[in-house]
Amino acid sequence: MATFYYELSKKEDSKGFREILVRLRNGNDYDLRAHTKVFITKHNFDRKSGIIVSNKIGNDTELHKKKRDKLTSLCDYIRKAIQESEKEDIKGSWLKDRIKEFYNNGKKKENQENACKSFANITEEFINERIKNKKMSPSLAKDMWCAARVALRYEAFRRETEDKNFSFNIDSVTKDDVEGLIDYFRNESNLQKEYPETYKRILSTYPNGRGTYGNRIQQRGNNTLIKKMERIRTIFKYAIEKGYITKNPFFGISLGQESYKTEPIYLTLEERDTIANANLMELYNQRQDKRGMGIKYISNLSIQRDIFLFQCYVGCRVSDLKTFTENNIVINTEGVKVLVYTPKKTARKTGIQARVPLKPKALELIEKYKGVDRKGRLFPCVSTQEYNRDIKKIFSLIGITRKVEVVNPKTDNSEWIPLNEIASSHLARRTFIANLYVKVQDPNLIGKMSGHKKGSKAFFRYRREEDEILYNLVNLI
Repeated sequence: MATFYYELSKKEDSKGFREILVRLRNGNDYDLRAHTKVFITKHNFDRKSGIIVSNKIGNDTELHKKKRDKLTSLCDYIRKAIQESEKEDIKGSWLKDRIKEFYNNGKKKENQENACKSFANITEEFINERIKNKKMSPSLAKDMWCAARVALRYEAFRRETEDKNFSFNIDSVTKDDVEGLIDYFRNESNLQKEYPETYKRILSTYPNGRGTYGNRIQQRGNNTLIKKMERIRTIFKYAIEKGYITKNPFFGISLGQESYKTEPIYLTLEERDTIANANLMELYNQRQDKRGMGIKYISNLSIQRDIFLFQCYVGCRVSDLKTFTENNIVINTEGVKVLVYTPKKTARKTGIQARVPLKPKALELIEKYKGVDRKGRLFPCVSTQEYNRDIKKIFSLIGITRKVEVVNPKTDNSEWIPLNEIASSHLARRTFIANLYVKVQDPNLIGKMSGHKKGSKAFFRYRREEDEILYNLVNLI
């Protein structure tokens, strides 16, 4: 049989009133707590009996009678709801929902059923709607789910270690829960080490995702934390737009801004040309250690080297590169061949078209691989993972190994790493944009070729104030 317990909130308003809290318990079946919206002074509340009294301080017996009647009516409503509910349904936000119904004259709001949806259901609805309306890419959907799974693991961990009835349902999350989630994001990898058996159970339901590390949770840096929490905040904004909730628990919480402590890393034009002119087969023959490589592999590396160089000449992302066909090459009124495409990453937001005049070296590469790809693309692209692996091999073989300063995403500390160990397809895009900026210093003009929108903050991560630019500025005075 369910038992009611009452206590006063520790928070007191300017008039000395505190809210009565109710606890509903039935052995090991359920143990729920909620606010009653009944306020009283601590002197007019009997903690032993859990009732409102008026014979201690204050003589407004009529006021106290009304408060007693309201509390009694509320508890009678909850008792009736218990009788009409299955025992296994009395969990999570059940008690809070019944109190909401009571104050709504016993009627459910039109979308109350939606408000009881789980966080996972709302996330799925949000992603499916965005994809259907072509407002979200598959890669962004994957990242949204990655963030959502952490929130679900947070819920599971709290249930396992603190409160078995804890719920991260969209309508029950508080500001304190959000702050708890932020701490959880930071410490999840350490918690997994501290509670290995608990995480075996949690990860069987909410996996960490695919990848090299499987279900071993990696330490996260501040930038990753901010990105993931922004994803979750977006889901709550969606819930408000749909009318599922009226208050955003993120209100008043600052997630901070992503920081990029080091200058952008890119190839100099000399390094780019060194890669273009290198004879990979000759370098291979000179190597003493030929492990992991063979003549056929070197031939494949030459193809990936050419594709990387084309990226350096046009500044596209690898996701766009894989879609290029002859249809993307147009001839303008001056007879110049131009690469024209709408970047996939920003197509749904801006629809900005990138236009890059093709230099002779880029045209030579297009002609070299004409008709080679079975899918009719300009180049025979492999998977992005293979491509990035091959770029590192190419850099190592040629000797592009200068050390660069990078921020460790797990510790947020700066480290000096050989360039060949961190080289990837995006290095080609940075090489194109940054070297152009050194010559032109006009972000809007370069943005027309890179696909960045006017005034884009992201653009400025690609450029670096070279000493030559700074010297020219000093000369102005």
